[in-house]
Amino acid sequence: MAITETFSKPRSAEPVEVPVVPYLARFVGVVFLAAAVGLWIAPGANWAAELALLKLGLTCFFAITGALSLTIRRR
Repeated sequence: MAITETFSKPRSAEPVEVPVVPYLARFVGVVFLAAAVGLWIAPGANWAAELALLKLGLTCFFAITGALSLTIRRR
């Protein structure tokens, strides 16, 4: 094989597809799960009854959203 055969082949102009969505979904899932835990271990957290119910609701939302984001599969 000659050098001209190796380097003279034209490259395809098609873009390379990078699967960004699964990586982004995993990142968002980890962030949401960290936020769910962080609501309860944040320093100076207020333990009033009214805020505890709000924190519980946000924790459920963040945990479910994070778990769903981690389980997304590309079809």
